[in-house]
Amino acid sequence: MPNLPYMAGSCSPKEKIGILRQHFVGKRSVSAVCKEYRITPGMFERWKKTLFENGDLIFRQMPQDGMDYLHNYDFVVNWLAEIFRGQTLGVLGMETAEIRRVCSFKPSEISVSAGILDVIFEDTAGKAYHLEEQRDMTENDLYRFASQHFSAAREWRDNITDILLISGRSYTGRRSAMC
Repeated sequence: MPNLPYMAGSCSPKEKIGILRQHFVGKRSVSAVCKEYRITPGMFERWKKTLFENGDLIFRQMPQDGMDYLHNYDFVVNWLAEIFRGQTLGVLGMETAEIRRVCSFKPSEISVSAGILDVIFEDTAGKAYHLEEQRDMTENDLYRFASQHFSAAREWRDNITDILLISGRSYTGRRSAMC
């Protein structure tokens, strides 16, 4: 038995991965792992399903992108994920399938500063919605947003829609389309 008694609801994400690793890497039977950690086979299967449904996020995060530590941005993304999971983006006036997950998408080559919320909503149809909320939009912010669009479009194979919400002072500069 482990030192601490485990209860399914009290396991951190890191602990859950450690438990799953014992089966997939350590080649222990599911029943032995479940017995040792006092979890049900159903709970084990839900954790496994979550891992495999969201595992591609690991490969989308580029090294040194700031995603290896918890900060306020992570809490916002987690909150959005809880609120929107199973819902649509109808509140934004968009017809979408149910949202499957919400993730952060911040490529390392683009600096991120305060006053920006930049997330990807992915629906059950596999379509992605790149949502950015930006306070006091500047021309540099537009270039950054365009760069992020192309990076995200590469990951979602152009199956992505951009949503830009601007608050505060809006950009009043050049308005011509750039191709």
